[in-house]
Amino acid sequence: MKTPSTYPLFLLIILLALSGCNSKNGSDETGLLVVDVEKKHPSKRLSLQEIAYVEYIPLETSEDFLWTGTPDAFTNQYIINKNLTAGTIMFFDKKGKTSHSFNRQGNGAEEYAPYSPVLFDEEHQEVIVNDVRKAKLYIYDLQGRFKRNLNFPEGKYYNHLVSFDDNSYIAYNMEYDDAKPNTYQFLSKETGEIVDEIVIPATGEKISEFVKIPRGDFTVMFTFQTYPIITTSSGLILHELSNDTIFGINTSKELQPLYIQTPSRASMDPQLILYPAANTRDHLFFYTVEKKFDDNTRKGFEEKYIMYEKNTKAFFEPEIYNADYVSEKVVNPFITTFSDGKSMTYVKVLNTIDLIESYEKGDLKGELKEIASRLDEEDNPVLMVITYK
Repeated sequence: MKTPSTYPLFLLIILLALSGCNSKNGSDETGLLVVDVEKKHPSKRLSLQEIAYVEYIPLETSEDFLWTGTPDAFTNQYIINKNLTAGTIMFFDKKGKTSHSFNRQGNGAEEYAPYSPVLFDEEHQEVIVNDVRKAKLYIYDLQGRFKRNLNFPEGKYYNHLVSFDDNSYIAYNMEYDDAKPNTYQFLSKETGEIVDEIVIPATGEKISEFVKIPRGDFTVMFTFQTYPIITTSSGLILHELSNDTIFGINTSKELQPLYIQTPSRASMDPQLILYPAANTRDHLFFYTVEKKFDDNTRKGFEEKYIMYEKNTKAFFEPEIYNADYVSEKVVNPFITTFSDGKSMTYVKVLNTIDLIESYEKGDLKGELKEIASRLDEEDNPVLMVITYK
């Protein structure tokens, strides 16, 4: 077992540009970037096009290709999406044209349960369905032919699991017992067994992703979206809620501290949780989530963005707008549930009806205006592909 009690000196590409930081400009004595999540930073307005290349892909619509949710994979050849209700796994080409689909949802020995997330192994051309309910991985070829399955270790249910290398997956093992630390477990792609484990210890008290609110004789729990394993162009980032430091991990399973949150999460009430958002040529983007939920208003988990400017070593609160809207519509290009994992490319889904309304108001221009002019309300959405500069 490896733990971050001593950290290797290798550097991840994601923070090479930060090696010259000093303590007056947001770094500690080790040179790590320190992000003050409580400090009020000056605002700065940027267009999305200043920090990224933006492409729009209208998705072809047919009876058998009804898009729901977000992309499950964005490969060199395909855009893959699993319909959340029907369970159909759909393949579109990179222009948005329908290619083929298959559906193996059901209760059979070779079938996956509803709402199971999908992974894609491009090297082996395999579709992997993470069936959390059955605690199994189902592996198919691109046409949906069953190849094999892997059982999770007894008692384990992994909501967060990605490919680590040719031989193993990395999965986040959340322990609901506060006396036990959460762990990152490496599972054999051949047997499904745990072959290694990493523990990122809590900085203070263990932090849960749940806000518990009493209602008479019982307690209800609300949660925000967490990302314990984040895929980037330069490797994986491990984000443990209970630790103030965010880590990268290399192919040898060695941890590298990347940046640190201050004040400590354990000392805050309510807690502010720092997440990495994007690393561009000139900036680092972060966002914070306030671990607070109002049961009366049904509002909570407020988000705030922080931008670090590499050249000036200064922090700002960014306001990002899309220059393809006449009104310069403010957008959130960072919280995305999917990255292609190879380039700094992220994919967001643009709602069809929203685009039609914007077109009718004369609020669109350029390629986006032309695409929206052809849309029908029943059409699949349009993907906005954001490749950071």
